[in-house]
Amino acid sequence: MPSKLQPYLQYWPRAVRAAEELGIVPFSSVIFTIPYEMFCGGRSLSAFLKDLFRIPDKVQAAMDAAMPDIIESARQFCRNLKPIAVWVGGWRSASEFLSPRLWQRFVFPYFKQLVDAVVEEGVIAVLHFDSNWTRDLAYLRELPKGKCVFSPDGTTDIFKAKEILGEHMCIMGDVPAALLSLGTPDQVHAYCRKLIENIGPSGFILAQGCDIPANAKPENVKAMIESVK
Repeated sequence: MPSKLQPYLQYWPRAVRAAEELGIVPFSSVIFTIPYEMFCGGRSLSAFLKDLFRIPDKVQAAMDAAMPDIIESARQFCRNLKPIAVWVGGWRSASEFLSPRLWQRFVFPYFKQLVDAVVEEGVIAVLHFDSNWTRDLAYLRELPKGKCVFSPDGTTDIFKAKEILGEHMCIMGDVPAALLSLGTPDQVHAYCRKLIENIGPSGFILAQGCDIPANAKPENVKAMIESVK
């Protein structure tokens, strides 16, 4: 682990508790991901994808070796912080970047292990998946029912997610960054109402589709908030 991260990781539990003392309860206060994302980030996307074809067994062996530490770290954070939920996500591991054969070998089994561990600790797993995961939404039904929140970034078809996952897990999202930055308050309000009426109101959390962009128009953010009333 890089030494620069150590002070941050040591301070984080205190920061979460300080926020709670002020009456601010973080919904998802910790971030976890799978070996695929770590290796891909370290190797670069193009080099790592070549690894999956040239040395697949070595890659899988390395992933299997890394998972016990990742799971133990997740368990310890859950036990120490006792959060409502934790962020379990991916970005380059989206199924749009890989063939089904590779995704089913190097991505989903590891997400399932991580989610199962988090849920066993009594914590909700917020599945924040950047990029397009529409193709493999049905696999998420293998995750514990009623223990996860599916949180796409605006790329995955959230209405298809409702169709496939609506009775299995909560859905969160997915007001696009482009709409908050470039749209009008009326457009934002209309899209939010569409989400509330077609995906909600139960089993749904209205939110931005990933992060609210730095250049979002304040009036558009206000329109998103006002739409729930």
